Amino acid sequence: MRVSFSGFEDHLVIAIEDNGEGMAEDDFRQLTRNLEQLGDDMETTGLVNVHRRLKLRYGAEGGLQLTNAPGSGFKVEIFIPRERQDADV
Repeated sequence: MRVSFSGFEDHLVIAIEDNGEGMAEDDFRQLTRNLEQLGDDMETTGLVNVHRRLKLRYGAEGGLQLTNAPGSGFKVEIFIPRERQDADV
């Protein structure tokens, strides 16, 4: 497993990736569909819950992005927008 951090002018990215088998394609498609559905009426996994909380806090610019490479691994990137500070504080 590898964890990396990247800072950009407008956002931060935390990436967690492994070099395992990855997910089965059907499971990956279902998980990405669950990330897109932000309704309160469905059961969620940990990843979906984190994604929803980031969307609630940061809007469209925050959230998770998943990458799956069967036979090569699975990657989760967490996008966190930098909060803008007013110059006159």
